[in-house]
Amino acid sequence: MREVEITSVRLLSEPLPMSQLHDNVPPFVQRYLNSAVCLPDKAGQTLLSVLFLLRPALKDIVTELEEPDKPVQVRGPVGRAIVQVRDAVGNALQMAGFGKEPLGEWSPPADLEASPEGFLSQLPEGTAREDPLIIRDAERFVGWLREESPDVDWRAFRRGGQRLIIGNCNRQPDETAMGVDLIYFHETRRSFVLVQYKRLERADGDWSYYPSRDRNLDRELDRMRVVDTTCANVREEDDYRLNSGPCWIKLCRSETTIPRTDELVQGMYLTRAYFERLRKSSGVLDGSRKGIRFGYKTVPRYLDNTTFGQLVADGWIGSSGTGSDLIERQIKASREGKREIVFAVVTGEDKKRAERTQERRQGMLL
Repeated sequence: MREVEITSVRLLSEPLPMSQLHDNVPPFVQRYLNSAVCLPDKAGQTLLSVLFLLRPALKDIVTELEEPDKPVQVRGPVGRAIVQVRDAVGNALQMAGFGKEPLGEWSPPADLEASPEGFLSQLPEGTAREDPLIIRDAERFVGWLREESPDVDWRAFRRGGQRLIIGNCNRQPDETAMGVDLIYFHETRRSFVLVQYKRLERADGDWSYYPSRDRNLDRELDRMRVVDTTCANVREEDDYRLNSGPCWIKLCRSETTIPRTDELVQGMYLTRAYFERLRKSSGVLDGSRKGIRFGYKTVPRYLDNTTFGQLVADGWIGSSGTGSDLIERQIKASREGKREIVFAVVTGEDKKRAERTQERRQGMLL
């Protein structure tokens, strides 16, 4: 079931009885009025046309309800960090096979830059906090983040027999923060994925990232290379991967607004190894006076949000047989690098893709 939050109530001067609406719509629309399923687009448009014909005054009210909330403006370093944290949270939901709807339930503060709260703390808590299994998971996993800092936001989600815990530790909430790391762990598969965020700035007629301007890059790549090498030495005969290297880089657009929807920031996902190959390959990336440039016009291939999330959810990418000690080392390394950490772990029953697809379809019908 879904929770429905009522944000406003309108008193109609002339209500329309359901029976009258039913009698005036075509038969192919009538069958939806007595069921709990969502109306297809054609049936929905037909229903609204009849509704406005019978009650013209309702058109303004429906139009207002259909208008999306205006996006939140991003003006400073705190807002830019929230953009990436929000995206990492949505990424974790998607990789776990959960819906990204919680992103659309975000309640932004009046002043984004002045608020001491992080993105997760501004999401509704829901009923998950009362679930004994989720509380137990949170104590186990979020405790890794709390080791050096008491300021940890966390949210929990449940879908069938699976539980998703997301924690956020922000030690550097200002312009000294060097970015965001998403550390994702699928406990049942013993699979680990690390996504490091880098900003694409609008430059040279494209969204661009210049490695030569990032003084932390070489040190971060060294750390990721060690992780990939460690995981390459772990073999699980019955757990096949298209790519078992856990380290990825997301080059994401430096947006000036945060949408009030569940969409992720557009960008490019590259494995650490592919990123380094492109960086070293002569003539592949645009070699201007400013140095090599990663951008949509220069990077030959990359994964987008949907493809990346689906591949992780289905177990095609990510490490195999990874222990918790490696994850704890990555959390420590991220802290030492002054990177904000979004840590997500999914535990419980591991569903097949067909089961997750069926659950998503059922969710759409509720």
